[in-house]
Amino acid sequence: AKVTNSAEVEQETEQSNECETSICANAILVQSQIGAATVTNLGTDQDDVPNTAEVEQETEQSNECGLAICANVIGVQSQVGAAAVTNEGSLLEDGVVNSAEVEQETEQDNECSEAICANVIGVQSQVGVAAVTNLGTLQNDNTNSAEVEQETEQSNECETSICANVIGVQSQIGAATVTNAGIAAEDLPNTAEVEQETEQSNECTDALLCANIIGAQSQIGVAAVTNAGVATFDDAKVTNSAEVEQETEQSN
Repeated sequence: AKVTNSAEVEQETEQSNECETSICANAILVQSQIGAATVTNLGTDQDDVPNTAEVEQETEQSNECGLAICANVIGVQSQVGAAAVTNEGSLLEDGVVNSAEVEQETEQDNECSEAICANVIGVQSQVGVAAVTNLGTLQNDNTNSAEVEQETEQSNECETSICANVIGVQSQIGAATVTNAGIAAEDLPNTAEVEQETEQSNECTDALLCANIIGAQSQIGVAAVTNAGVATFDDAKVTNSAEVEQETEQSN
């Protein structure tokens, strides 16, 4: 029998308008999420089993406008999440995937002809902890991944209009850890990542004004892979990767 262990807390919001000669607006005043997702295995024998813990906040706003004002607005968006996968005293064989992820994903998009297009986020914040912990386990050809991700995309396609993407304050505090203690391993990639990725773009033809603005952007991140008392088999491929990344792209 195929076994899948999955714990997920998800908040998903989608708003969209198609307008010709009217005002189109998608507005969220306050959006908040507090979530915890955990998967715990004690004394198990697993073969090709995915262990997934995920806390996700996903928001999408879009407008298609003709002779109109198009606006996507989020006043305050916040996420506090913890995702954890723990294996203790277990045998993990042949493609067991241990994945813990806290994700905040926001997308705002406008397609405008002769209109004012604006994507606005007042305050966006994320506090996330993702952890994969293996204690006293035997691991063969497995994957351990812990990730905290904040991804924001704002885009406009404009002709003879004003286009603006604005983020007032964007902040991320994240910790991603993979811990292996007292294990035997073969072919084991360990990845811990904290990522803040922001993209603002405008495609302007004869637009009067195109602007991408971020008032304040901050990131505090910790990514760690810890191996203590780890024994490897002959020709074992154990790779360890810890990364904190802040990436911002603006284009007109």
